[in-house]
Amino acid sequence: MTKRKIALAAGLAALAVGGWAKAAAPQIGQEAPEIKLKTADGVEMKLSSYRDAKRVLLAFLPNGSGYSARLVKRLDYERKRLAEYDAEAVVIHPGAKPSKDFLAYGRMIKPTLLTGPHTTAQLPWRHYNSIGGRHEEGVFEAQSIVQCAWDYRGEKLGYLFCNLLPQPQRAEVIIDLGGTPLWGKRAKVFQKSSTGSSVLGTIDADRRAFSIELPPRKIILLEVRLTRWGG
Repeated sequence: MTKRKIALAAGLAALAVGGWAKAAAPQIGQEAPEIKLKTADGVEMKLSSYRDAKRVLLAFLPNGSGYSARLVKRLDYERKRLAEYDAEAVVIHPGAKPSKDFLAYGRMIKPTLLTGPHTTAQLPWRHYNSIGGRHEEGVFEAQSIVQCAWDYRGEKLGYLFCNLLPQPQRAEVIIDLGGTPLWGKRAKVFQKSSTGSSVLGTIDADRRAFSIELPPRKIILLEVRLTRWGG
């Protein structure tokens, strides 16, 4: 593997592992860490299987991109071009996520009102630049609950929450449909995550308070959709 490819692979591995642990800056000549992910074809890919065999290009597709005719044609062209250099293109698809519609096609709206005690989180940060060997680090203080809200084509609303603390915490939120396409209508609220979905209740009078449990350093989605009376 080339030096540039080793550094790239190490960086991708740090991103894939995700987030919060401090990842040591990759060094030139360092062996690339293992990456195990599923390709867009559903096949498990191990970076080590290509070691000492050929160069590798990892292509990450966004959620919901799927396999359009245009995309397949483009990938076929790239694979043929890479074959001339004894290289392989590996396409990795992260799979569907509950928040896909909102983050890919949504319009940002006013977030919920957080009530109750507000806590802060201490977030360590590092800045590394190989040019000149610049290396800085410190601690950043921020609100322990980060949130944003989205409208998906006037059909449903999405309220996303992230707990920055290393332990669970409960959030008291007020969802106000005023100023949204669902204002004046009866709506049902679902709590969604990567592990499942559950119904929290309905909003009959434009606004309602909810109490939600936020797991440590995970994303939770409250999805609001129209429902029929009695539904």
